[in-house]
Amino acid sequence: NWYSGSCGGTPVGNGTSILIAAPSTTTSYYADWTNGCGTTGCANVLVNINSAPTPVITGTSIICSGNIGMLDAGPYTSYIWSTTATTETIPVTTAGIYIVTVSNGSGCAGTASTSVTVNPGLSPSITGPASICSGAPSTLDAGGGYTTYSWSTSSSTQTTVVTTSGTYTVTVSDGPACSASTSFVVALNPDLTTTI
Repeated sequence: NWYSGSCGGTPVGNGTSILIAAPSTTTSYYADWTNGCGTTGCANVLVNINSAPTPVITGTSIICSGNIGMLDAGPYTSYIWSTTATTETIPVTTAGIYIVTVSNGSGCAGTASTSVTVNPGLSPSITGPASICSGAPSTLDAGGGYTTYSWSTSSSTQTTVVTTSGTYTVTVSDGPACSASTSFVVALNPDLTTTI
């Protein structure tokens, strides 16, 4: 006869083996026995309950078109991604749902998923006068709709004011995913001379 708690405790079955539902915690089961000579005894079996892994996918959730993001499932024994990859990390270039099933050293499995969004690439364009008069201020405009601006003039706004000739560059971004740069050449008009 089989028992839980102790020999003679709560009956859970009889026979040389029993089928039990997996307990929620590590549990001991006991069996009393009698052999052909009338000898009796009690033996116990410890059933260990191993925790299933609970993976969390980290990495890039938003990438810029043409760029490569990376997803990481964390340190486990084995991996099977929905991309068929079997490594801890995978590169991603397309939008979609990515799923990974991991296993730990006890053979228990767990699954996680994450969504990746692909933003279109940026194509900023600077507008403004291509030539200026010496000392006269002129405004260059990188266009609206971007999250950040970084000009070669150290300005961090959509527009920058220039007073000298040269090549001016701006880098714009839409947040953490996409950034792009463009340049604009400003020439200096020759000074006017007056003859009387």
